[in-house]
Amino acid sequence: MKMIYESRTLALALDIIPRGVAFAVLEGMERLYDAGVTYIALPSKHAYVEKVEALLLRYLPEVLVLEDTKGAGFKKGPRTEHVITRLELLALSKTLPVVKVSRKDVLSVFGTKNKYETADAVARFFPELEGRLPGHRRSWENETDRINIYEAVSFALTAYQKPLNLEDIDA
Repeated sequence: MKMIYESRTLALALDIIPRGVAFAVLEGMERLYDAGVTYIALPSKHAYVEKVEALLLRYLPEVLVLEDTKGAGFKKGPRTEHVITRLELLALSKTLPVVKVSRKDVLSVFGTKNKYETADAVARFFPELEGRLPGHRRSWENETDRINIYEAVSFALTAYQKPLNLEDIDA
């Protein structure tokens, strides 16, 4: 896995969802510039590329962080895999470095067992996200898109690859 070596590198991390893109913009592990979900009216591979191009122009990141489709724990379908490949090609065409992190990498860095535990850890790391933290879903409920914001932040933090001592963060 490639890592971001400069602690002040501006990173745009993305998590692809069926109706859009969850994103997080971080400068190092200490500063969260922005995070949210941008939706696509008619999901198509081109629409995802257009949304991400708009994010690239808005934030001018120094690195793009994407989920590793070949890594352990990737559970999304072939369509998402294709979208991620297209986004990687877009970044490379703009000479923007790409860092890919796997679900296993994220769980290892955070020392968590699932995305909800990771989201809780992210919210403790960035208290400004606590109010947006979704509760655990019941088995019959659909997952809220807000959880993917925490996924994007966790991708970026994992890419910085510094040990996170979450016990030292106030709960």
